[in-house]
Amino acid sequence: MKGIALLQTRDIQKVVEFVKKEPRTIQEIAQLMQRSWVTADTYIQRIKEQTGLLKNCMTRAFQRIW
Repeated sequence: MKGIALLQTRDIQKVVEFVKKEPRTIQEIAQLMQRSWVTADTYIQRIKEQTGLLKNCMTRAFQRIW
């Protein structure tokens, strides 16, 4: 995929280690990567699909209670 090529190996490792320490929100990962949450979410999905990393790691999600 084109998008995963934009991520350097060191960037992938940085994200993987960040998430392995404790579950993180997409927003926290986006801030680490200095990208929007949409881009960060796409990168995370591509890392999961292309490398198999993060498959067992969870990201935190927040629910709105109305």
